[in-house]
Amino acid sequence: MVIFMVYREETRIKNKNEICMVKFNDEIICVDPAIPLMAILGKKYSMLILSVLEQNNIKRNFNEILKHIPYSSTTIISKRLKDLEYLNLIKKINSTDGIYYNLTDYGSKIIKSLYGFFKAVE
Repeated sequence: MVIFMVYREETRIKNKNEICMVKFNDEIICVDPAIPLMAILGKKYSMLILSVLEQNNIKRNFNEILKHIPYSSTTIISKRLKDLEYLNLIKKINSTDGIYYNLTDYGSKIIKSLYGFFKAVE
C-alpha cells in the first residue's frame, strides 16, 4: 500500500504541469499548492470556525467558538483548531486571562476569498 501511495505522489509531481492547471479568466493557475489547504477547508466545521473568527475580527476563546457552531462537539472543534493553526490560518493566543484564537492575515484573506463560494451555494 505504501509503495502504491509513493508511486501516486511521484506520478502526480511528475505530471504536475499537465494535471494541476486550471484556467480562470484567461489565466492559467496551478492548484497543486492549494491541495493541503483544500483538504483542511473541506473538513467538517473548518470554514465555520474561520467565519466565526472573521466576524468583527475579534479573538474568541474555545467556548465562544463552540457556542457559535450548533451541533458540534468539543473533540472535533479542538481538532479543527489544531488543523487551522497548523496551516497558519489562525493563531492561538495565550494570555493571562485565558487562551484565545484569532485569524491570521492569511486566514482572513482565505475566508474573504470564499465569500463568492458561499453566495453561490446559498
